[in-house]
Parts: sequence; structure tokens; C-alpha cells
Amino acid sequence: MSDGSTEAAAITAGLELVKMGSSNQRLRAAGDNVAYVGEVLTGLLKTALMPLAVVNARAEVYFNSKFPAELAAKMKDVPTKYIASPKPSVAGPALQGLGYSHEEDSLRDLYVSLLATAMDGRVASTAHPGFAEIIGALSADEVSLLNSVLTREILPCAEVRIKTEGVEGWNVVHRHLIDAKSDMGSGIPIVNTMNSAYIDNWVRLGLVEVSYMSYLTVEGAYDWVEPRPEYIANVGALTEGQNLTYERGVIRPSAFGIAFASAVGIR
Repeated sequence: MSDGSTEAAAITAGLELVKMGSSNQRLRAAGDNVAYVGEVLTGLLKTALMPLAVVNARAEVYFNSKFPAELAAKMKDVPTKYIASPKPSVAGPALQGLGYSHEEDSLRDLYVSLLATAMDGRVASTAHPGFAEIIGALSADEVSLLNSVLTREILPCAEVRIKTEGVEGWNVVHRHLIDAKSDMGSGIPIVNTMNSAYIDNWVRLGLVEVSYMSYLTVEGAYDWVEPRPEYIANVGALTEGQNLTYERGVIRPSAFGIAFASAVGIR
């Protein structure tokens, strides 16, 4: 297995091949983005990714078969004159992440979209080097929910609390409850015990901000809380002298989260 310095050198060399390939006038003149991106990637794959393939033998198959077509498809509408060499600080971690996550569709799509952004000269500056690390800190299961949150300006949430008569304060029994449904708005409620942890993870990563100091004043904005299965389950667990209540709050995408969403194709 190659060490970190060998992998870094291989990635740098591969990205140089991408840069050299960008001068290929024949493909530029033809305006064939798919063929152009595919040819540029050939050198990158052979030079940069083969040292990484030993980490996961199946990754080598993916990089040599599906990856060029997937990236080319993401860039099909990019004029060839704008296809540029991606910065190693973005492409290196993204390629390494793909080596481990290529079998998980939702994560793979984020990495490939990030690479496409990094290779589009018009928006390459928006591909922050930290975005690949963020993808690596996500599970495939939470991507769909994250997509729904990052595509909204603001989302109501609630903190479910138990208050005991004669006792000051309260106990929090459910953090960051949201009205998660089959399409985040209608259909069957989705109950996932990890949702609260996912939201804490997004806060940690700087993608969203959660506040219980402000809330939505639109009538009915929190009518969904008490009918939620999570809330009802806690009602059934109350003992004498206890009451269930909730604090209204909001979740907002941060500026960093909005930039991340744009760079990885979340619309």
C-alpha cells in the first residue's frame, strides 16, 4: 500500500495531466464535452488513482468504468473552453473520498458534482477545499434529509420537553424534532432515531444553524408537532405530575451550507 506522500504525488501528477489535456484543440474545436472530459480523465485515472486503488480493489473498477462517464455527464453543458484543471486541494480529497464511497449512490453523486464544479472555470472558485471533508463526514442515509433542509430558507423545528409539577426547569426528551415525511411536506411521517444526531452533525460541520430563541409566527407553523409519532410516544411515557410541552425553533442553512449545496449539486 502506498504511503500518504506517494498518493499526494500521484494525485498532483494526475492533475497536471488534466491541465495538459485542457490544451487539446481537436476536442475543443469539436465541442464534444463528453469525449473531451473522458480523454482528459484518462491520464488522471492512470496516474493519480492507481496508487489509491489498492485501498479498495472495487474502486479501481469504478474509476476505470463508470467514473469518466458520470463526471462527463455532470459537465455536459460546460463549454469546453471553461473546462479547467481542478485544484489539487479540492480534487485530491474528493478522489480519495470516492475511493471509499463510490458504492453509495448519494455520496458518490456529491463527490462527482464537487469535482465537476472544480473543473468548471466559471465557478471553480466556489469549490471550497473543505467540502470534500464535509461529504466524508456524512452518512449516505442522511443525505436526502440534508438536501431537503439546505434547499429551504428556514425550517420549523421543536425541542420536546417534560415538565414536572413543583420542579424548576425541564428535561429534554427529543432534540431538533422536524416534520420529516416521505417528501418533507406530505405523505407518511418518517421516524428515524438518528435525525436529531444528523442535525447536530450539520451544525458541527457549519452547514446549518439551529435556534430556539426565534421561531416562525405563521399560523399553524407548528401544528405538526403534537401529532408526530415521536411526540405521541413521549405522551404515553408520562408519569403522574408530568406534562409534555415543546419549544418552537428554526433551522436555517448557513452561508457555508448554501455554498456547499451549490458546489455539490443540491438545488
